[in-house]
Amino acid sequence: LIRETYTQFLKRSPPSPPTTGARPSEFPFITGEGPVKGSGRWCLEGINPEKGKDPNVRLFFGADDGDKVIVGRRKDVVHMYVANGSISGQHLALRPDGDKVWVEDRNSSNGTKVNGIKLAAFKRMAAEPGARIELGEVKLFLRQMPA
Repeated sequence: LIRETYTQFLKRSPPSPPTTGARPSEFPFITGEGPVKGSGRWCLEGINPEKGKDPNVRLFFGADDGDKVIVGRRKDVVHMYVANGSISGQHLALRPDGDKVWVEDRNSSNGTKVNGIKLAAFKRMAAEPGARIELGEVKLFLRQMPA
């Protein structure tokens, strides 16, 4: 499991050409095909609008990370950390399943949306590549990484 900010990622690897199919107006900083070899099959990336925090979010995960990956604001109880006050300590769980990812809200305070549909607490919804996932005020874009 890799935990790093987008800025840390950029410092350790040179940027590559923009990814085709990205939504440049919403995600202008998407820079490449993904992480170092072996770090996962999926990427959630987007913008953190909270002032004083790193504006870029890029999270890599895959089926090899176990049954589920927990995303949230409390570093001590999650697999992937996002620094934003609108995100709960354990905000959502991600479960890769072939060509889709199951997204489950963990009873978050500000909710989770998949393509604009708000999830009920502890209910899950399938998300496919290109899905827009919102955690509170943080908007993320789901991509499947090349094999």
